[in-house]
Amino acid sequence: MGKEFDYALEDVAHAEAGSVYSDWLSLCALDTKAVLPEVGLLRTAIYEVCILEKLRNLIYLAALCEEPDRSGSIMQRLYHPNRHVRARAFEVLDNVGNVKVNRWLISLLDTDDAVTHGREATISFQTSGKALIEAVFPVCRGSGDGCTPAPLYAAHALFESTGDNR
Repeated sequence: MGKEFDYALEDVAHAEAGSVYSDWLSLCALDTKAVLPEVGLLRTAIYEVCILEKLRNLIYLAALCEEPDRSGSIMQRLYHPNRHVRARAFEVLDNVGNVKVNRWLISLLDTDDAVTHGREATISFQTSGKALIEAVFPVCRGSGDGCTPAPLYAAHALFESTGDNR
């Protein structure tokens, strides 16, 4: 494959990583209302429906940037339960393939801390924080089968609790 294909994959991976960081910013906004019981349900929906799915996409994109004989063994070990196996997979990932894509992936898989990712989103991806409505709207809008009654219910309950009538 030519360099044009590599650049196209990198552009798609950059957009996907930016989208994951945007979802982390949504979680940061929700965490400001963490005392409300419905926030937990909505937070879980954003994490599972948005972040984890997009991370899988980013792993596939990193694998496409990789030599085919190496990528299978590396990518399947990124979620291994043994931390030593994960560490070796990250080390290999750090040394092969598209450096930019792999760095985004490693950074996103390194922690599940919303504050850390929120800070990285503002620094590396030049995105700003979100208001509560901006955090909730995308998961309620959904994409395809991602829109389920649980996030809609949680969003409605959240807006009722906060007195937001939008």
